[in-house]
Amino acid sequence: MGFHRTLTALLSHLPKSRQTLLFSATQTKSVSDLARLSLRDPIYVSAGAGEATPTTLEQHYAVIELDKKLDTLWSFIKTHLQSKILVFFSCCKQVRFVYETFCKMHPGMSLMHLHGKQKQMARLSTFDKFTKTKHAVLFATDIAARGLDFPAVDWVVQVDCPEDAETYIHRVGRTARYESSGKAFLFLMPSEEEGMLEALKSKNIDVNKIKIKASKQQSIENQLQNLAFQDSEIKYLGQRVRRLPRIWPRKSNLGSFLDIRRIPTFNPPSEEQGYLQARRSSR
Repeated sequence: MGFHRTLTALLSHLPKSRQTLLFSATQTKSVSDLARLSLRDPIYVSAGAGEATPTTLEQHYAVIELDKKLDTLWSFIKTHLQSKILVFFSCCKQVRFVYETFCKMHPGMSLMHLHGKQKQMARLSTFDKFTKTKHAVLFATDIAARGLDFPAVDWVVQVDCPEDAETYIHRVGRTARYESSGKAFLFLMPSEEEGMLEALKSKNIDVNKIKIKASKQQSIENQLQNLAFQDSEIKYLGQRVRRLPRIWPRKSNLGSFLDIRRIPTFNPPSEEQGYLQARRSSR
């Protein structure tokens, strides 16, 4: 917890005889350590103990090859124009690339983006706008996974597999808040399916597998390719995304999610192949 030192200093100035209430969205080691320092014989009160996700949340996943992820995301957005959607990616460069390209393709609803490389005022402005908008898509990194309360989010879409089950829980927690309903959709590559499902099962989380019909999916490869050749900024972003290494795992605790035998070899495309093959290395 980032405020541990500051809170400890504040507690040292409080009177010894007092009533203290400590509220925390998560129960981490830092929170437990702080409780031991500041509380005497504490009584723990938990909301929804034993349930990692609310019963009003519908959870789905699909196995999607890496080079089909943006096709699937675009098709999903086009068929949910009357929804409020929060889309998670693993890094800032992916968020910027998808936001800039999708904006130029005009899906028919408002698009926004939120990531850690933005200035604070820009993040606050995006948060306020998305909060007040009824139908919109927000592309975000995990900066939006904790501590933000977006009202009436219909769908949480995870284009990239979360690093662990806890991150999954925090991401889907942006919808189905309080007594509202919501839906979650997780994209998994074949190499991620078995490990991620096991991790979720350990938290008593059941996600339903769905199969996406090819006839319902719109390919946007040519559109993205044309944008890259016509717009130098898109070309630049595509190059930056393309040069991201295909990392399995992104973080050490993700290793158990992956079947190493099913990991494809990463071969960066040549310049002649076009910058839109960047999406094939978008993770």
